Amino acid sequence: MTNKTLIFLVWLLGTARVWAAPCCGATAHIPNLITGDDQTQFTSTISYSRIVGEVNPQGVFKPRSDSDSEVAQALRLDGATLISDRFQAGVTLPLIRRSRDRNNNQVEALGLGDVSFQLSYELVPEWNYSDWRPKGFLFLGGLFPTGGSTYDSQLLYGMDSRGRGFYGSSLGSLWLKTLGSWDFTVLLEAHRYFSKTRQTDLGELKLSPGWGFFQSVALGYSPGSGSFRLGLMLSHSTEDPVRTSGIFDGKGAPITLWTSGLQLGYLVSSDLSFSFNLSDQTLLGSSSNTPLNQMVGLVVQKRWER
Repeated sequence: MTNKTLIFLVWLLGTARVWAAPCCGATAHIPNLITGDDQTQFTSTISYSRIVGEVNPQGVFKPRSDSDSEVAQALRLDGATLISDRFQAGVTLPLIRRSRDRNNNQVEALGLGDVSFQLSYELVPEWNYSDWRPKGFLFLGGLFPTGGSTYDSQLLYGMDSRGRGFYGSSLGSLWLKTLGSWDFTVLLEAHRYFSKTRQTDLGELKLSPGWGFFQSVALGYSPGSGSFRLGLMLSHSTEDPVRTSGIFDGKGAPITLWTSGLQLGYLVSSDLSFSFNLSDQTLLGSSSNTPLNQMVGLVVQKRWER
């Protein structure tokens, strides 16, 4: 695995989102993968995001006023290790602080986000060079709703909501290719959340989420094939609406979200990488039924060779 691809994967951990609620930019669809000749890796991501507005189900954008500030700070810890030559396992632990100050009425909360785990398989190894064949991984993930959701929130504005609120599973693939000073990456992922039932003062309420899908493409350039990398990323995600039954029968609206990203990465050594990341969900106008944020992040990754 080349230096530029290692830098790119560090970047991905700090730019894309999935598993988390639309308001939270702490976790990612990006798989927690070892892609080089390493036995174990540890990644730490610190991010700061700001909600700049919302788009309604019809895709109309409404910006937040100057008197309404909502931000999130997150620390995401990822660990992965090989369990055989081509199989590996990983776990992700996010810590999220959310706050909102609206008309001088401030609410904030700090706590654990949704914890996830992952099993991965190196589907297409890179044992010898090919002009056309990429390196490919297949991954299977699981999600535990340790971060709560808007359905469980006890605070104003739902500030103690730090996740989806449902158990979930995911299946996806990651494809990497390097050509000279350029690198290309494609990520495809599908996930499914499972129903849950809540007891309320009025009776039983069943919440039934559905499927979600995430796609991402990225392009990177390393001047002189060196340790610096400049990268661009574009991702698209969709979520089925949540259906309710019991004391209230209804159906929400689907979510569509576009995210663009910019990265500057540096490979300090073969086992240590840094990345500074920017992402923006307002540049493309096709999102719907979701808050939109702008995020800045710093990612540090340490690797141990086999």
